[in-house]
Amino acid sequence: MPGPGGDAPSASTPRVVPGVSGATAVATNGEATCALLSTGAVECWGSNVDGELGTSSVDSGVPGGTSSVPIVVSGLPRATAIAMGSEGEHACALLLDGTIRCWGDNSAGQLGNGSTTDSTTPVPVSDVTGAVTVAAGASHTCALMPDGTVVCWGDNSEGELGLGTSSGPQTCNGNPCATTPMKVAGLSGVTALAAGLWSTCALLSDGTGRCWGWNDHGELGNGTMVSDSLTPVVVSGLSGATAIAMGEEDACALLSSGDVVCWGQNAVSQLGSAWTGPQTCAVSGYPCSTTPVNVAGL
Repeated sequence: MPGPGGDAPSASTPRVVPGVSGATAVATNGEATCALLSTGAVECWGSNVDGELGTSSVDSGVPGGTSSVPIVVSGLPRATAIAMGSEGEHACALLLDGTIRCWGDNSAGQLGNGSTTDSTTPVPVSDVTGAVTVAAGASHTCALMPDGTVVCWGDNSEGELGLGTSSGPQTCNGNPCATTPMKVAGLSGVTALAAGLWSTCALLSDGTGRCWGWNDHGELGNGTMVSDSLTPVVVSGLSGATAIAMGEEDACALLSSGDVVCWGQNAVSQLGSAWTGPQTCAVSGYPCSTTPVNVAGL
């Protein structure tokens, strides 16, 4: 909950989360956090504005409720991976059987169950079986399929679904969207997946990268900014990548050499360098890089 003056309380040193043991993975959206346990259960804590804790039973101290202690997500079968929307209020879990269940905010269809109704408990994503991993953006979600293709659902205002169009089969709150999974156009051989606010990136089996969606800060890594891409574009100069991750408006890749390269906004040195950049983001005026740059000293 907010502290005096509206600032949220914080800790300058790590603290043990009470009641969580045997955790194997963790995900956060900035206001809520979920942990995957070795048993396959998921526990979440923090803000529950749209039901992102996977329960309707929380404190009523703030609008939407909150919990300062971990709560077990209701009715969730054994999970193997979790994801939370970046600055969004939804969460998803990949289950042992390769299906996906999501919960929380569904105003853009990001729960993938064919509706736009929020859910405080996990609902099955339509027509997804055998999924390998799941990634969540602010209002969209994507899954890597066993054949190396990717399907996405939710908001498509910035082309983050990779459908080759800025429209959608549905309209959610006046914006284009897909309330069930749609195949990303022209993409195959994917081995890893990550999502930012309104963009998505994939790592291919040959160590190269592809990104699509919002590009106001160069987060697609293709040497341009401002111009969104409705289909995957090649991340310039990226090769030998073994893992990929996205922040809100930036992305990073781990290379086989052990080096890390990043691209996108650098307003708070998230590219691993001082508060400067090869370019200046046209929209925000912040420093940025539209192509991958090495993280210094790593």
